[in-house]
Amino acid sequence: MTTTPPRIKRSETKEAYRLWFEFLKRALADESVTVNRKLYVSWGDVGSYAFDRWWREIGSDAIQLGDGDVAIVCAATRSDKNAYLVSVPKSLTSTDAANKLRRLLIDLKHTPVRTAKGLRVNDSVELRFSTYRGWLHTYDINRKLIDEIEKASGKRSPLKGRQLLAAVRKFYLDRTERLKNANRKIDPLPFPFFTGGAEVDADKINVLASATAISAVLRYLKEAQQLIANVAMGKFPS
Repeated sequence: MTTTPPRIKRSETKEAYRLWFEFLKRALADESVTVNRKLYVSWGDVGSYAFDRWWREIGSDAIQLGDGDVAIVCAATRSDKNAYLVSVPKSLTSTDAANKLRRLLIDLKHTPVRTAKGLRVNDSVELRFSTYRGWLHTYDINRKLIDEIEKASGKRSPLKGRQLLAAVRKFYLDRTERLKNANRKIDPLPFPFFTGGAEVDADKINVLASATAISAVLRYLKEAQQLIANVAMGKFPS
């Protein structure tokens, strides 16, 4: 008889924390955002890391996915800074085993290790990873274009909706073409952005025909900015 493995919540996956990490990096880089750095002490210097290296060296210990679960550990496993390896005689009742474990921890003068347990992804919010990545891409593209315009003109001003839409469309379509033979799933251009066509020249976009797409890309930008404000206060997504 086969059993179905328990379904892992999206909030308890590495990808969920990858997104949190990336939005936090944006918050740290944005001078208009004040990050409560005390909340992120155990996360280290996030701004100087790419996610994979950070997860390998810091994040996996700070987050401890599945922390709090009780499991049988194989004999080859050794205790580390996050866990004790204990032996429980099978002759003991559950109550006796629990009492003896409690006594052992008291004898060891055990105190809980302070971790980033308080910083957990909010599992009451549905996480659509492709949408969150879309918010991130839209935010990055918007910042990049504003920086380029400021460098060229000396003035910093928000993009027009059709400019941002054209740039986001181009990013997604170019990436899809570049990675069409990649052996992994690539997020497609979000469906609302197709409204009014898929023109990537801002001057050729029909504003009336593309009103829905323009509203959608501006909404993506607003969602990204709100999420950046949230992570600055230690909340992801809200």
